[in-house]
Amino acid sequence: SDTIKLMTNSDDLILDFHAGSGTTGHAVLEINKSDRGQRQFILVEQLNEHIEICNERNQKVLTQNNIDDKFIYFELKKYNQILLNLKKQS
Repeated sequence: SDTIKLMTNSDDLILDFHAGSGTTGHAVLEINKSDRGQRQFILVEQLNEHIEICNERNQKVLTQNNIDDKFIYFELKKYNQILLNLKKQS
């Protein structure tokens, strides 16, 4: 969290290509709470077990800290399949 605090402005968008357990999201939420920032984050993860842990962790942080905010979980796999199917039909 110190790195995010030192290296970002209060309205930055932080991208983490290896989300793992969601530490980056957790840190961003905590820092925003402490300095009233509006940082947003995008977490990217491929392993299903990590995705579940990451989602649960960040939802727990929101709930425990009474943060009135949301995060969106978006899975690209099904959208990639739609595009492949459309390409096959062409």
